[in-house]
Amino acid sequence: AAQLPPADPSVDTSSSIYILDGSTVDAEHHGELGRIAEILPAKTKVGGFREVPGILTELHQEFTRRQEASEPETAPIFIVIGEVQRLRDLRKKEDDFGFSSSSSDGPPKPDKILSTLLKEGSAFGIHILLWVDTMNNMNRTLERQALREFDQRILFQMNSTDSSNLIDSPAASKLGLHRALF
Repeated sequence: AAQLPPADPSVDTSSSIYILDGSTVDAEHHGELGRIAEILPAKTKVGGFREVPGILTELHQEFTRRQEASEPETAPIFIVIGEVQRLRDLRKKEDDFGFSSSSSDGPPKPDKILSTLLKEGSAFGIHILLWVDTMNNMNRTLERQALREFDQRILFQMNSTDSSNLIDSPAASKLGLHRALF
C-alpha cells in the first residue's frame, strides 16, 4: 500500500484494495483490518461475512470488464482475505465434483469467483493475499490446484506434513514461536 499513489476520487484508474475480514466479533483483533484500511492511501472497501457475496460479485464484474477491454488495465486491485476459513461463502462446495454449471444458473457463486480470480486475475492486475489458519482449512476452501497459484507464501510453525505440502520441505515444522518462513 505504501508503494501505491494516493487515491484520486476524480480518476477511476487508481488502485483499489478490497479487504474481507473473517474475524469473529469476539476475537481480540476483530476490526483491525478495517482500522488499517482507514489509513491506506488507495481506495479501500472492507467487508465481513455478510458482504462477501456482494464484494466478490463486484470484483467478478471488474474482472470481466478487464478481460473484455481493448486497452490493458494498469491500476492494480488487491484482495486481502483474513481468516478465510470463517468465510463460508468462499468454501468450495463439497457436492460440486468439478462439473461446471451452465450459465443459465445465474451469476457465479463467491467460491467460483475466488477460484477464477486466483487462476486468471493476476494477468489483469487483480492480486490476492490470503490468510488461513490450517492446511485442513485451506483444503476446505480452495481447489487442490489453486495452491499453485500462490507464488509467495509465508508459513508459521506447523506440522511437517503440512509444511511439506505447502513448500516441499518440513522446514516450517522447526520454527519457534514468533518465527515465520517466507
